[in-house]
Amino acid sequence: MSETERAEIALGPGLPSVVLVRPKDQVALLDRAIARSSSELPDEGAPYYALVWPAAVPLARWLLGKREIAPGERVLELGCGLGLVGIALAKAGARVVLTDVSNEALELVRESVALNAPFAHEPRVARLDWGEPDISALGGPFPRVVGADVLYEPRSFPLLARAARAALAKGGTLYLAEPRRPVARSARDHLEREGLVLGETIDAGDGVLAQKWHEELKSP
Repeated sequence: MSETERAEIALGPGLPSVVLVRPKDQVALLDRAIARSSSELPDEGAPYYALVWPAAVPLARWLLGKREIAPGERVLELGCGLGLVGIALAKAGARVVLTDVSNEALELVRESVALNAPFAHEPRVARLDWGEPDISALGGPFPRVVGADVLYEPRSFPLLARAARAALAKGGTLYLAEPRRPVARSARDHLEREGLVLGETIDAGDGVLAQKWHEELKSP
């Protein structure tokens, strides 16, 4: 693991701050990733986990500010990266499982969890491969599933849709947030094929859209 640094992310008045551990030299990390790039690695080896992506802070701020997720409620975060959203929810009292496919990301998240303690319910950090999403091993399915900036690579959209559907409990809500990337629009077809329906789109601030998805209601 590269040399790391700590960054305190303030979510806003009345909301908790989150301390994240992240790689200190992100340029060097990217250079090494390019040198060893492989189609066999998640995201072909690109260290996307090393950044706080644009949708993370607005989604965390919106979820906490609107009290979308109640204290004690069970939440799974898909593609957590550095873990900002999941840790913020855990600091507000939710029972959170942070997941990513990158072992490097999860190592950093575990350090961040320790720095943000104590929690009413300490979050769990676990690897989840969207291609083979074993949700039962994580204690799921979950009434709330969240994903910030996971809609950037069209090749991953079918896998994301299946993993999100597998993770979501009956009657639950899936929250996805992204900064209005045109490429993200094609994810809708994949989510709908998995039986999910877009219920609401919200302006979460800073140019970020948050979507609330639910399972499709079947006629009796």
